[in-house]
Amino acid sequence: MHFTTRRCLSLRHVFYLYTFLLFICALIFLSTSLANQDGWNLFSLFQGYELTQAEIESGTGQLAQDDARLMRHISEKYLIPPSPKGVQAGVDWTPVHLTNKFEQQEVSRFIIDLFKNKNGGTFIECGANDGEFFSNTMLLEEKYGWTGLLVESDPRPLKKLMIRNRAAWIAECCLSTGSQPQKMEFLRHDRDEGLSFIPGKRHFIGNEADYYSFDAQCFPLYSILSAINMTTVDFFSIDIEGAELDVLKTIPWDKVLIKKKMGLRL
Repeated sequence: MHFTTRRCLSLRHVFYLYTFLLFICALIFLSTSLANQDGWNLFSLFQGYELTQAEIESGTGQLAQDDARLMRHISEKYLIPPSPKGVQAGVDWTPVHLTNKFEQQEVSRFIIDLFKNKNGGTFIECGANDGEFFSNTMLLEEKYGWTGLLVESDPRPLKKLMIRNRAAWIAECCLSTGSQPQKMEFLRHDRDEGLSFIPGKRHFIGNEADYYSFDAQCFPLYSILSAINMTTVDFFSIDIEGAELDVLKTIPWDKVLIKKKMGLRL
């Protein structure tokens, strides 16, 4: 009797062990089959837990660029929707930098010719400043009904950008130079409206004492685009004082279609 009981227990243990091994083999097979998917690994099956703001923004959470938690965080904390009044209504088109009017008109004319007066296109402008100062997209929006994404992390021009009421998404952040979110230090010229940069990415113009530093939260461009569901872009203008190539390297080009790119300091 005791022998029969012990034998049944032993067979039951073998069955449990066999079932457990089958489960592990299935997980390994699934991990191998899906290994080519961005950000997927064996442990991603258990990654439904929430992360703190610090874990997300520091990159220690090691999230895929299109992870739902990262996109939700960007949407809730750093994105301002386009003007609800429509593409052109309610936007302040009043020029505030008249001394640069002619120079910027030449750039705008080149861009318009590049797209052959295309209507209703989409753009990204990184280094958007106040939305008008040397803007490469404002005329596309005003005259041809374009919309898109404006990225600006400097608090001073950002305030002016927000009240301009552009018909485009505004991202209150900078673009990561790696595949994870990160905090970065910037230097800002005390008087020059268009000059802020990452230390070491470009030289000082004028007196170094005229610059002050500020910290900005950065996210991968693809994460921001995924958050607003915009992965096809007609025109990408990137002017971030020497960090352009680092940002371009973070983009998964198999998932984003950018038809034309223009960088001023590549």
